[in-house]
Amino acid sequence: MFTYFSTNLIITAFSIFTIYLLKQAPARIRLYICLVALLAWLVPWSAISLPTIPKPINIVEVMLPAIDFSESFGSKNVNVTTISTNESFQIMPTTWLFLLVISVAIFLLLMDLKSYLSFNRNALARSTQRNDLWEKAGFSTQHCEIRCLSGEGPGMATGIKKSIIWLDNDQQDLSMTQMVLLHELTHIQQKDPLILWALIIMQRLLWWNPLIWLGVRYARQQIELSCDERCKRQLPTNNYRDKLIEIILENHNKKPPSAPILGISFKSNFNVTRIQSLTEDRIMKNKYTMIIAITSILACWVGLSNAASLHSNASQPEANNTPFAQKINEANANNSLPTLVDEFRLNMDTYSLDEQVSAKVFIANFFTMEGKFEQALKIYTDLLINRELLSQEQVVRVLNHSGNMLMSQNKYQEANTYWYQLIELDIHNIPEIKANKIAVNHYLSEEYELAIDMLNDATASYLAQDKPIKQTWLRLQFGLYFQTEQTQLAIDAARSLMEIYPSDRNQRQLDNMIAHSISISS
Repeated sequence: MFTYFSTNLIITAFSIFTIYLLKQAPARIRLYICLVALLAWLVPWSAISLPTIPKPINIVEVMLPAIDFSESFGSKNVNVTTISTNESFQIMPTTWLFLLVISVAIFLLLMDLKSYLSFNRNALARSTQRNDLWEKAGFSTQHCEIRCLSGEGPGMATGIKKSIIWLDNDQQDLSMTQMVLLHELTHIQQKDPLILWALIIMQRLLWWNPLIWLGVRYARQQIELSCDERCKRQLPTNNYRDKLIEIILENHNKKPPSAPILGISFKSNFNVTRIQSLTEDRIMKNKYTMIIAITSILACWVGLSNAASLHSNASQPEANNTPFAQKINEANANNSLPTLVDEFRLNMDTYSLDEQVSAKVFIANFFTMEGKFEQALKIYTDLLINRELLSQEQVVRVLNHSGNMLMSQNKYQEANTYWYQLIELDIHNIPEIKANKIAVNHYLSEEYELAIDMLNDATASYLAQDKPIKQTWLRLQFGLYFQTEQTQLAIDAARSLMEIYPSDRNQRQLDNMIAHSISISS
């Protein structure tokens, strides 16, 4: 929780400072900066993980003789399963508090939605369509529907997918109608109704945060200012400002009937600001771009500096082990993970059985990420000797890591001892393990018949589930039949490969195999 609040408070401070420096810049720029600051409060910073480049291991490549073809199998890097000490949304201290916050947010959103739908329903019932006003006001195109009603202010815009502009029935001045239409149409063209709904959703989700309320109010003001700036550029000098003053004076007590509705009139203090801003021309300058770039880099650095690296997370013990989690967090912060490994190894006998398991998994994962496979494998072997202390998830992880590490060291037969243990467990990817691991290892150990049996089991499982056989499996099958001189079966495998995965390479392989068969026969 401390990380969440400290990170967002710093980002908010950066944003406020940036907005202050950009007070003479276009309002649209200030709006976007405000939106970024508000969105940052929805980010669980402590749960973000940044990827790091793992240390490579040897790639196992299968070279099949006589027909000039090759394919890589088992070529993926060791995929070390991370053991994270961070829950997804640790910013919420307890489940009940999180549920309370969400419940209130949903209630407030439903109230907004009810108010909006109620206005739309009532307004449609007591309004009249006046699309003819587009032409009368000098617009060449009917951009959206216009409806006129009484008592709701000079103009409003609603709708995200289907937009409607609402005008006052009592407004008879065509020049004033033109100005109001231009203002509301500009809102629609700038996607302001969509932005307004996004602001409302953020305000409701973070209803407990007073900074969000202030930020949303400021953003709504920048929406109006940016609309004014764009309208000003489309009308003769001072024309828009003079008409806006007239509208504000006539409608200063009126406001939009619902939060998600954009109205042309605002509160008195802000209306004064709007008039004053129209006396100046606000354009984007190079110095504003430089300010935005610098503050953006600083804000990103603050946010991402709290993200946990996958390299660090991969070496962490189980999340429910609080003392270990605290030590890991401290070691991450101080870049002293090797020191922590030494401490765990030195004090191993003082830990409980559960703590020993967590410490050993941590140390083995650390060694794996460091490329010290022999040391990691020794620890994994020790864990498997006492596998009754491990959960099934831990057993699967240890077997998987051990098999991958041994394959990376070309110890294929030894690797298969772990893969065979793995397929005896109730896991979902048994066909993949049989084909990608066990069959490949038998092939590389020149145990072709065993490889064929295991690969056939995997393909049978896929066919039973109506899944297409993988291209790498068909190529391996082809290579196995070729090595065992089962020519017709090799041709059949090559033909299946071409039918399912047509390519120039697969066609050449089929042609070469047929030619090879003919040469043998003759």
